[in-house]
Amino acid sequence: MLESNPPVTYQLKIVLVGISPMIWRRIKVSSNSTIADLHYIIQIVMGWKEEHLHQFLIHGVHYGINYPGTGGFMGNVYKIQDGVSML
Repeated sequence: MLESNPPVTYQLKIVLVGISPMIWRRIKVSSNSTIADLHYIIQIVMGWKEEHLHQFLIHGVHYGINYPGTGGFMGNVYKIQDGVSML
């Protein structure tokens, strides 16, 4: 039987660059969260309503939620890649 490691918790600090005074949030997320999960968590903690475009760059691959009229992303935000920590 294949044993899997239990999820761990990561603490992240989200900072908006170029804003004064500094706007930031500290959050905790599970290692089994997808990039899509992280996207929605950020929307909630920042008080955003799908109006702020952002992307994640992980091991040279761009991830993000696609919206009409915006460019696409190479990575699948709904999948946790085997053996690669997504956060």
